[in-house]
Amino acid sequence: MKQILGMTFIGALVLFSACKEPGCTDVFADNYSASAEENDGSCVYGVNLVFYFNESRAEFYDDAGAYSPIKVEVNGTEVGEVNWFFPFEEAPSCESAAGVVNYKLEMSSKFETTEFEFIDQMGNSIHSRSESIAISDGDCQAILF
Repeated sequence: MKQILGMTFIGALVLFSACKEPGCTDVFADNYSASAEENDGSCVYGVNLVFYFNESRAEFYDDAGAYSPIKVEVNGTEVGEVNWFFPFEEAPSCESAAGVVNYKLEMSSKFETTEFEFIDQMGNSIHSRSESIAISDGDCQAILF
């Protein structure tokens, strides 16, 4: 009887020690779990995007008769509006506030193709494109439109 109990205990110990805790094991993911021992595919990656105009793009939209402000859509979801009256000489940082749209894009992988569309106040699509977005630690990407 003692042998049966001992063998049962040892069997249970082996069974429970073989189970690995699932979770996100990628340190670059927003939901990284230090206690996870097995990647379960639940990782989520975030990249900060800042949308802006430079002077030549602002002049182009002005000459084309686009009405400001411009709505910014990412993958079909409106994320903000920007006025092309505030052009930047160089790409702004993600901490910039005036004249830009800041948006945190969440992705299920480190590399994704993302759809952008820019719509004037009359509802006219003035520009749309697909762009490949890749993340790295602490990433910020400026998107000129």
